[in-house]
Parts: sequence; structure tokens; C-alpha cells
Amino acid sequence: MSNFLTPDRIITVEVGGETITIKQKITPDGVRATKDIAGHIKRGDLVKPNRKIGGDGKPRGICVHNTNMINVASGTNPAEQYARATHPNGNMRGVVIHYWVWKSEIWQQLRGDEQGWHAADGASRRSSQRQGQQIGGNLDTISLEIIQSAKDSETEKSAALLIAHLLEKHNLSPDTDVYTHQYFFSGKRCPSILLPRWSAFMGEVRRHFGGSAPTAPVPNPPVTPPTNPTPTTAVRAGDVVRIDSKATYFNGGNIPDWVKNQPWIVSEVKGDRAVIDRNVAGTNRINSPINTRFLTVVTSSAPNQPAQFQPYLVRVTTGELNIRRGPGTNHAVVGAIRDRGTYTIVEESSGAGAKKWGRLKSGAGWVSLDFTQKR
Repeated sequence: MSNFLTPDRIITVEVGGETITIKQKITPDGVRATKDIAGHIKRGDLVKPNRKIGGDGKPRGICVHNTNMINVASGTNPAEQYARATHPNGNMRGVVIHYWVWKSEIWQQLRGDEQGWHAADGASRRSSQRQGQQIGGNLDTISLEIIQSAKDSETEKSAALLIAHLLEKHNLSPDTDVYTHQYFFSGKRCPSILLPRWSAFMGEVRRHFGGSAPTAPVPNPPVTPPTNPTPTTAVRAGDVVRIDSKATYFNGGNIPDWVKNQPWIVSEVKGDRAVIDRNVAGTNRINSPINTRFLTVVTSSAPNQPAQFQPYLVRVTTGELNIRRGPGTNHAVVGAIRDRGTYTIVEESSGAGAKKWGRLKSGAGWVSLDFTQKR
């Protein structure tokens, strides 16, 4: 009989039109070490922090790591073997990770609402990628280890899909809330395989998060700009805007010229942060935030477009809420929400089996709003 881990639960999640499977083997609360594991985990000590992430159970970011491939026993894979080495074997020198990713194998060992030991920054915090905020790697972020010793496209795709799912699940942004391990511990070049291609990898995450990333644009028909556009800071959802030639994304990233050279429709405005959703021609969606000072309002609403739907947050109020391919019980079930978490609704529709249906921002599908509470 093998000693391989058996998942307590297997969850299938649809992300950006694709599917990932997560095998959960959560390390139980209160478990104590049966041997000396590390300097901070001696025999009899707790094998994981047993503390709420962020102090309130709400993660502030995702921390990405890279660990090397290993030789594994016949009948298993590196993700399971790393998970098993962590617990129950206690052979990872005190490292406690939320997710291990190799190829299509994803193993989860910590809940999303609890801290891990992974960032080597102790209980400290530093400046966040969100302006004016603080963040700690161990204290505030969900961790995932990408298992590869060289570029592995299948593994990286699974990691990008998982990150996009976690961002959606915890109402985080790919523009501000994904971190490298090196951000918290400058003494380690991690994730070493991804760092030279970090921007490209994050582009893949954005593509799955809401199904959009500002890359490889579709050629657009020529658009004749209205005459005498009026610069203004009063940017509102539904406005058509042009982007200043010197603009950057809200997080400081470069905006490609093809984005700057055409008008866009604003989907959301919060303070000085505006999210440009799609171009007027309807050929591209990028869902990217820009400071309103870089925007010039061309028209007060999109031409020949219906009024803009305002996305909103809902909290799931049932233990298991089916995700369906379309709005109605006549559509196939493609997944389920089991964490009573908070999710973003980007479209509403009527349909069989519920008073109203809502489409998830992640693109995973539709849920009955009868079992949610608007935030």
C-alpha cells in the first residue's frame, strides 16, 4: 500500500474558458511536529502558523515562488511529493505553502484564509504595490510554488490559471496584487525561471483574468475622432476616452502604442482610478486601470452602445453554489463555489430556476443570485 496523499476534496474550476483541477489536502489546525523540522518548528510545535491571513482572513496578494524539479516515485508526481514532504513527512525545513503546481497537477495544503511560512520575511510588512498600503509575504499573501527547473509552458499555464482564479475569488487585481518572492526577500532570486519573463507571465495571468490582456491586438477599422475633445477629470463609467501619449497604467507599467492610439470605453471609476474596458470598434478588451489625469473624455457615453452595467460584489450565502455555462438551470453545471466568498458580478440576466442570474467576472460562468447577498 502506497503512502501517497489522497485528496480530501477535488475541486474543478473554470477560469477564462479553461479548466483547472485543485486537489485539497489541507493540513489540519493544531497539528504538532513529531520531530525537529526547522529552527522555528521543534518537536511539539505547531507545523503551520494557525493564524488568519492578513489578521482577518482576507489575503492582500499572491506570492509566486519557483522550486526545482525532483525525481519522484512511480505512481506519483512532483506536486504531490512536495506536498507530502511538507506534511505529514515534515521534510521541507519549515516551509509551508498554500499551493504546489506541476503540469496540470495542483495540490493545496493551506486554506485561503490562513497564513503560511514561505516568504522569509518573518512577521514584517513593507510598502505594498497598492499606493499607501503595507503588505507582508507571510502575513498577507497566498503562496504558490511553480515546480520547474527550466521553462515548462504547461506548468506555467496552470499557474497563470490558478493565479487568475485566486485573484477573482479574493477580489484582488492582477495589476497590483501579484508579487514575486524576491519582492519580500531580496536575498533570493525567486521565482528564478520566471523573473526574466515576468511581464509576459503576468500578461498570461491577465488574459485569463476576465479573458483579457493588452497583447496581440486585433486590427481595428479606422475610427474618426470627434472634433474638439474636451479634457476633463470628471471621467465616468460609460465615457469614451482617449489616452495621453505619456500615460502609464495605474501601477506604472507601460501602455502599448496601439492602446494609446484609439478611443476606449470606461467600465469603472473609483477616485482617480479608471478602468478602460473595450475599444469603440469592439475588437479588443483589456480591462486595465489608468489614472484619470491621463484621460480625455471624447463623448459622455459610448456611441450605439447600451448603458454600461456597473459591476458589483456579492457574498455567497450557501455552502455550495453551482456555476453554470449560461443563465438558467437548463445550462450545464461547470463548477461550484463552496467557500461562501465574495465575487464580482459583471452582467445580469433572467433565466430558468432563479429570479436573477449573474455572470462572474472571472468568466467561469453564471450563478443564481438568489443565493447571494449584494455587498
